[in-house]
Amino acid sequence: MYWYKAKNILIILFAVINILLLSLLASSHISAEKDAKKLQDSLVAVMETNGISADKSIFSAQPRKMQSFNVENMADDSISFAAAFIGGECSEETDENGVKSYVCGDKRLYAANGRISLVSAVSERAQTEDDVKAAKTFFDSIGVPLENTDYQIADTKIFFTYLINGDPLFINGLTVSMGDGAPVSCEGYLLKILDSASEPSKTRTVSDVMTDYLRDPTRPEGNVRVTDVKTGYAFLFGSPSVDFKFAEAVPTYRVTIDDKYLFYYNGR
Repeated sequence: MYWYKAKNILIILFAVINILLLSLLASSHISAEKDAKKLQDSLVAVMETNGISADKSIFSAQPRKMQSFNVENMADDSISFAAAFIGGECSEETDENGVKSYVCGDKRLYAANGRISLVSAVSERAQTEDDVKAAKTFFDSIGVPLENTDYQIADTKIFFTYLINGDPLFINGLTVSMGDGAPVSCEGYLLKILDSASEPSKTRTVSDVMTDYLRDPTRPEGNVRVTDVKTGYAFLFGSPSVDFKFAEAVPTYRVTIDDKYLFYYNGR
């Protein structure tokens, strides 16, 4: 009898404790949201003082769980690579500036600073979906899978963007113009996405990134507008001319200003 009453009292006590804990958590969450809103309003005010406008909806994006990935650069500065890429026996040439290239027929291949550049005397033509398929087949044959990419056809060019877990790899893309099943011109990076390099963790907030932009000495002067903030990946070398065989693609924010200026900030 007494144990039954005591058990009921304990049940009621635990229920009260749970309600109190839930109330505290809710209060803490509401307080955190209010603090974040105040910080956001202060940031927007500072931005406006500096001539930077933005739709407040960009701040509504929540941090995401993302991880870094290892990437291999398949470009190689060797005559055997050039022969495989161009599809014939090549000769090596060096110009008066010390720039090395590989020549096969009417095609010339440069491989330097981690990227390739193929030029030829063959005229480029308008590209089609069949050319996209031909490009994927060709690059897959040299160990560069393009199946997991986004692409855009713009007249005589196909712009490929590598995807990592569905997110774009910024900056280091590949531009191709195809003809008769092989590239007649090509510029960019030959990359293969490997395994993950870190455990998933939350990205920084958009407010954090816009604070980076405010402090960026390279941002344009005068009145500008933030037109887009997007998450993706980048190598963040600090220079586009860095040569690499392996690199780590890290979560990155891309901030677009006036639909034309692009800025990249570490998302971790």
